[in-house]
Amino acid sequence: MTSHHNYIKKVNFASKPSAKELTFMDNLCFDSAWSEKDYLEMKRGSFFNGWLLEISEKHFVGILVFNIVFQELEILRLGIHPNWRKKGFAELMLDHLELLSRKKNLSSIFLEVHFSNFPALSLYRKKGFQEIGRRKNYFQTPKGDAILLKKLL
Repeated sequence: MTSHHNYIKKVNFASKPSAKELTFMDNLCFDSAWSEKDYLEMKRGSFFNGWLLEISEKHFVGILVFNIVFQELEILRLGIHPNWRKKGFAELMLDHLELLSRKKNLSSIFLEVHFSNFPALSLYRKKGFQEIGRRKNYFQTPKGDAILLKKLL
């Protein structure tokens, strides 16, 4: 997979990162990160998938955590390291996730986004996600509603 940026020659998805690697990246990307214990517990589940986006060997810039349950994929975490934001990596990860979903003949992708996360909401809408509902006071840090988004495939 090649990037649109001249200084980055290749990007890869590490599809079997350790709980420690996921936790490290999560802490870099989110204010309210999940713990290594959380990731160890989730990795035991058969629906769990965790990917790290790397731009050179072991230089991770993004995290994508999701579950596939029956015909639906739920995005649990999608984050880009603050130094690497606004370079198209989140869109690249979403595109790759949609390709995987179509290959597995899934019917939809859904997620919850904090109502004030305007960059994320803009990206998801650009990629064809539609608002299907709202969960009042769903998020604790920062406090706020979750907007439920879904894309039918």
